[in-house]
Amino acid sequence: MLAIEHADLAIAENEFVTLVGRSGCGKSTLLRLLAGLVPCTEGRITMGDRLVKGPSRNVGLMFQRPALMPWRTVIDNVLLPADFLGLDRRATRNEAERLLALVGLEGFEGRRPW
Repeated sequence: MLAIEHADLAIAENEFVTLVGRSGCGKSTLLRLLAGLVPCTEGRITMGDRLVKGPSRNVGLMFQRPALMPWRTVIDNVLLPADFLGLDRRATRNEAERLLALVGLEGFEGRRPW
């Protein structure tokens, strides 16, 4: 099944772009491709002079529906990008705890996301 065909998009640095379209037209697929969460089957995606081959610490994506892993604790869900990028969990845990406190979730690090 073809998700996106003949897409050509150039976005300047600091430019704000909105994707609008009917359900199923490929908006989420395009965002997943840009974030490196799914591979291109044809063509290529570049950001600056870098070919997108996988997830990058410079790109974030907030899903429309919650994408929390119910078997992981709150802190483990926050540290998921660090795990994907192969970063040292001990080095990133302080930042993850700071972010949880910022959104009022301090003290819930060991809980499940229900």
